[in-house]
Amino acid sequence: MKKKHLLLLCSLLTFNYMISFAEDQVSIFISPGISFGHVHTDPDNAGFTSNSVGFGGKVGALYGWNIKDNYYLCSGMVFVAQQIGFENGTKQAQQINEQHKIQYLQIPVLVKLYTGEVALDLRCYATAGLIGAFKVNNWVADTKSPKPFITKLNICNFNVLLGFGAEYQFSLSTSVFAGLSYQLGLRTFFAAQQETQQLPVLYGYGHIITVDIGIVV
Repeated sequence: MKKKHLLLLCSLLTFNYMISFAEDQVSIFISPGISFGHVHTDPDNAGFTSNSVGFGGKVGALYGWNIKDNYYLCSGMVFVAQQIGFENGTKQAQQINEQHKIQYLQIPVLVKLYTGEVALDLRCYATAGLIGAFKVNNWVADTKSPKPFITKLNICNFNVLLGFGAEYQFSLSTSVFAGLSYQLGLRTFFAAQQETQQLPVLYGYGHIITVDIGIVV
């Protein structure tokens, strides 16, 4: 009898664990989008402006822990491609015009909130959080100078992400989603530049707006 009770208890605990685990989620996504940036100097007297808007994007996977009802804490790994370009105008003694391509491996920490069903098997979501990013590759895509003005980029960066979208559940354990997200850079891309007394230190920050498409299991 004791063995039956023990077996029943183990079965209930296992079932409870499986239900709890089933409430978690794994999402895999691809996010094409637009990458751009803004630049400034301190003091802002060198005429630098951003001059590049181009294709960017993200691809990755996130694991979501169900922390309460419709709230999820999400983290994972995301590969991101961004760019930033700048120029300082034709009136400057040293004319600069260049573009940098940068690739990052990101580790986000996001909170995701679902609404109730807005239609049959359809619900909306909103997500927000912080992202740590580590540079894996970069190159100068275009420059009008013999040598790039920016000589070194920061190895790591930090970002804020805001997003929203809709998710459709087409089977018991699988959903598809589509949405929009905006990622704002909190730290300058640039770590070092050509030493010149004519130009102050240049700061450049990246932004990316993406269309997020993926599957949740």
